[in-house]
Amino acid sequence: MHLAVARFIEKVEADARSIGKKRFKINHIEIAFLEEVFGPEFNYDFEGLEPQFPFKDYKDGNRFVDFIYRKGVIKIIIEIDGLTWHVTHISTEEFDDHQERQNDLLLSGGYLLLRFTANMVQKKPMLCRRQLMQAVGRCYTSATSSVPLDVNDIWSYRKHAVKQLADKTTRLIKPADLAAEFNITRRTAVYWLQRLSKEGYVLPVKKDKRIVGYKWVNR
Repeated sequence: MHLAVARFIEKVEADARSIGKKRFKINHIEIAFLEEVFGPEFNYDFEGLEPQFPFKDYKDGNRFVDFIYRKGVIKIIIEIDGLTWHVTHISTEEFDDHQERQNDLLLSGGYLLLRFTANMVQKKPMLCRRQLMQAVGRCYTSATSSVPLDVNDIWSYRKHAVKQLADKTTRLIKPADLAAEFNITRRTAVYWLQRLSKEGYVLPVKKDKRIVGYKWVNR
C-alpha cells in the first residue's frame, strides 16, 4: 500500500473514532479506489476527498455517500457499488431508497455523480481514472464566470488532462496532438509542454538536436 494511502486511511479512521464512530473502517474496495484510481491521478494528494460523507436528505434523515470530493469549483460524489450487494442483499424498498438518496444529493448541492462498480475499480482502474478526470473537467467548464478559478487549480486540471492523453497513446506527445485534443493554438500547446518539462512531468525527446516530442515521466 502506498504510504500516502495508509496515512489517509489512518487519519480518517482516527477522526471517526474521535467523534464516537468506533467501528468506522474503509473497506477493501474503497482502499482499491484510493490506491488505483484517485491516488495515482492526483499524485496521492487527498486534500478535499472525504469518505463516508454524511448529509441530510429532504426528510432530515442521516445519509452517507462513499466519497465526496470538494476542492474549489470541483464538487463530485463518488459511489462504488458491489454487484452481490445490489443483486442479493437489497430489497425493492431499499433499492428505491438508494435511488432517492442519489436524487436528493444531486438536487441539493449541484454535485456531479460518478458511479463505479467494484469490478471497475479493481479491473478497469484506468477507465475510472479517465472518467474521474472528465468529471473534474466538467466542473471547471460548467463553473460560471462569476466564480473566480484559482490558477493553480486550472493548471492542475490541464496537467492531468495531458497525462490522460499520454496514457492513451504509446507515441510521443507533440504540440499538434495537444492543440487538436484541447482545441488550443500550437503556441499554447508548446507552452504547456515546456512548463510540464520544467516541472519534471515530461521529458523532451530530441532527434538531430531538434525536439520531436515529449515523453511523460511516471511520478
